Amino acid sequence: MKYHCSIIEYEYDCLGNETDIRYKDTRGKMMIRSDLGYAHRRSEYDDRGNVVKEAYYDTEERLTLNRNSGIAYFVDWYDDKGNWSRC
Repeated sequence: MKYHCSIIEYEYDCLGNETDIRYKDTRGKMMIRSDLGYAHRRSEYDDRGNVVKEAYYDTEERLTLNRNSGIAYFVDWYDDKGNWSRC
């Protein structure tokens, strides 16, 4: 299996930004993708479409580590000109 799951659910905000991705098994229950280490990714965007927060969750919606980055969430800031600054 390329994606290590049976179902991938996507949600988008009114601007078309991908806000949620959930990975599910053949029964429709959330499952942790073995290659990623999480079952649900939630992203938030600013008015310019920049990702300003991203968090990773297990099947119980508890924060968990992203296996690739080693973090459970991050927050980014952008100035008025759209320049990125991670704090």
